[in-house]
Amino acid sequence: MDGFISRRHMAGIILLAVISWIVPAHLDAQDTGATSMLKAETSNGLWTRWFRGDLKMLDPWGDSISDGDDIAAVYARETLDGLSFRIDLMDLREGSMPRIFLAVDTRSGGNTLLEAGSAALASDISWDLLCTLPDTSTLTVYDADWIPHPEYGLGVDVDFRDDAVEIDLSDSALSGVDLYGIRFQAFTVDDGLSAILDRSEPAAMTDSTGCAKLVLQFGNGFIGHGPTGVGWYDGFSMRPEERPGERRGFRYLLDAVEQYGLPLTLSDLRIEQFPGNEYLRIHERIRELHDDGLIDPLMTLTYGHFMAWQPQDVDEKSIEIAEEFRTALDLPVSDVFFGYEAMYSAGDVETIKDAGYGAVFGYDQYRYWTGWIDDWSDPKAVQEDIESLRKIRRINGIPFFFDQRTGNYQGFYPDERWGTIDWGSYSEYVQYEGTDTGLDLWWRRILLDMAINEDQEQYFSIGTDFLLTPWSFPDVVDANFRWLASHPWIEVTTYSDLLSRGWTVEGDGDLGLDDEALLIQYPLDGDGHYNAYFPLFYYGGVSDGHSPLVPAGVQIEGYFDYVPVLRDGVSIPSGRKMGDDRTPGTIVYETLTALRSAPGNDLTRLAWLSYFLNTGEQVFHNGPNLDETAKLKANYVGHTNKIVAAAFWADSTSKGLISSQATALMRDLDLDGEMEFVLQNDRIFAIFENDGGRLEYAFTWGETEGAIQAVAPTSQYFLMDVGWGWDPSEGETATAPSWNRAPDAAFIQSDGFVWDYDYTSFEGTIRADTLRFTSQDKQITKAFLLEGSTIRALYDLSGIGFIEIGMGLVVHMLNMFDRDWSECIGQVDVTGGSQNQATHRLRR
Repeated sequence: MDGFISRRHMAGIILLAVISWIVPAHLDAQDTGATSMLKAETSNGLWTRWFRGDLKMLDPWGDSISDGDDIAAVYARETLDGLSFRIDLMDLREGSMPRIFLAVDTRSGGNTLLEAGSAALASDISWDLLCTLPDTSTLTVYDADWIPHPEYGLGVDVDFRDDAVEIDLSDSALSGVDLYGIRFQAFTVDDGLSAILDRSEPAAMTDSTGCAKLVLQFGNGFIGHGPTGVGWYDGFSMRPEERPGERRGFRYLLDAVEQYGLPLTLSDLRIEQFPGNEYLRIHERIRELHDDGLIDPLMTLTYGHFMAWQPQDVDEKSIEIAEEFRTALDLPVSDVFFGYEAMYSAGDVETIKDAGYGAVFGYDQYRYWTGWIDDWSDPKAVQEDIESLRKIRRINGIPFFFDQRTGNYQGFYPDERWGTIDWGSYSEYVQYEGTDTGLDLWWRRILLDMAINEDQEQYFSIGTDFLLTPWSFPDVVDANFRWLASHPWIEVTTYSDLLSRGWTVEGDGDLGLDDEALLIQYPLDGDGHYNAYFPLFYYGGVSDGHSPLVPAGVQIEGYFDYVPVLRDGVSIPSGRKMGDDRTPGTIVYETLTALRSAPGNDLTRLAWLSYFLNTGEQVFHNGPNLDETAKLKANYVGHTNKIVAAAFWADSTSKGLISSQATALMRDLDLDGEMEFVLQNDRIFAIFENDGGRLEYAFTWGETEGAIQAVAPTSQYFLMDVGWGWDPSEGETATAPSWNRAPDAAFIQSDGFVWDYDYTSFEGTIRADTLRFTSQDKQITKAFLLEGSTIRALYDLSGIGFIEIGMGLVVHMLNMFDRDWSECIGQVDVTGGSQNQATHRLRR
């Protein structure tokens, strides 16, 4: 039997460091005094021309009749030919543009009226130059005596996409003027010249402002489906029913990151995705963007780890393995930890600190300890609570970053400036589409408030599961990123960068909790969060009715008491419950005991991987009931022990303790009460199941490569989900859905039309060193012998003309976590010199 392995690379060393994100330099800040025509040609490049140092004044939103009249910011910068000014409006739209006035005070004396003879239109400064823009292309510059000077205006550009107006003045307008002594003020005026709609405060060339710190944080952008994941990266897999025929994918988010120089925080670079991402060369792009300071991949593991019942040594092991894989793949390890879908205990926080992480990113359920909204009718309390999320908080001695989105309507709190809002029509998806080809107006308002706020040690986050947004479409994500990049009063940054700034961290850091106490709390009546009864999900219990999700008195099904299914809806004969690590005889206890005592070799690492994969979503619930996906995965937790058995065999083989003579054994390796069948010698360790008489696991030993895996079931490496077609009632015979139909083992068989015999129960027996399996209808009998490194399968058929045999060989999984693994696949010699063999003989 041939085994295949990818040749390992020497892993590079990744230094853990605090990273300061550096946005790549754009064009020189000095423009060329271009004409209005030239400006029109480059109007989509505001982000290449205006920078934070050009920002001179921020104006509060909501102080005008409409967003199209509402001034947000005023900029000024010196150019080669004079001065360039820019005025941002909250939402500038074609067809409804107000008149724009810019008053410039260059010397003592001057005028204050914006319209001759109209006291209703007056500035707060005595101006010497007045720029008026009644439409998108007509710029008139007056002196204080109302004399127009066509030579003073170099050009104007009105950018409706990015809600900005640019006005250029020539050197001749500023002759003999100290540019850094001038003041200026912007206005919007109605068409009838009867009223000022909005005015900025006077500003000077030497002024500066604050800025809003924004983190763009996304997860669920990749999928662990191997090569088929390319459709998620760049294809049609994401939301295929929407916008038929248009490409979409995570690639276009990365394109925008690269084009506009705005850093992205990845919150789900999970271990089960690594092989597929490496195969598709996605990691190469992540490495390059990280090196350019444009990607911060938070440190995470896989689904649902760091649960309160998970022993700390198991959490430590999960971190250790994830770090090893990231290092082997030359992927960065962030200083910020994110337990994907985790529910931390106080002890978990200590484990994360002990592992060396500087902060934790968490959803808002953890903030019950730092404050909560007890009365939604009190607008001041709501505002204070939601704004508290914008500070770095210390919980049990480690800084926490919170996601402002969850449960908070994207960071909104009541404010009279918002007017009446129809919450029934609110759509998070539409919010990500944006407002008028730019960032959604809600977020513009929140961020402008933060930029003006005297407390500049605040941050805001935008992001969710990538699938829940239209940012997979190139035009949508480009419009949002371009708008963000074009407004320097918003600084896009990352959690790692914020952690490095030395900001004040709120809270004393000690909650006074025991290690096993949950960090998450849900004390409120009417709690509609799907985890409202989370403390009862593992061990079960009775609802107290505080949440409308489960009526009072209803029993909540616990993971602890679940007994896995063997096949056909029948529970395993052993009757073992899932249990926990403190209850001997249960599946979790016995499996963790075996893992903890296993030798330190590659197969033990594979066993840990299998355990972590099948304990993801461990207590996912549907109301009071344990979700079917949680049960599906629980059916396979005990199977981890099969790999542990192979790890002990490999250890004994490496020490010369296993004979070259073949041995056939029967053992209950997976704790289900049914015997597994084993063929072993010092070259092969093969585990057969009576379901189909199939070879489910096979491991080989070579003097050079050591132990590798040659056959593996889907449950060991695939992220199974009931929603994708698996049926938990099939137990260990559950097969992959039709879109992923492939042999789940070696020596499974069909009659040429239907896989009638692949997982039906065969009767297994041992005769000396030979395994024999017979189908229930007596039409197939097959015997397996082990000779050196060759497994011989001999089939006897009765009443069947022919059969097709499926062979589920795999690439050795551990080496799929090496860099460029798909380029480095080679044959492994475990024969001691001769060619490996796999002989299949059919006879009647």
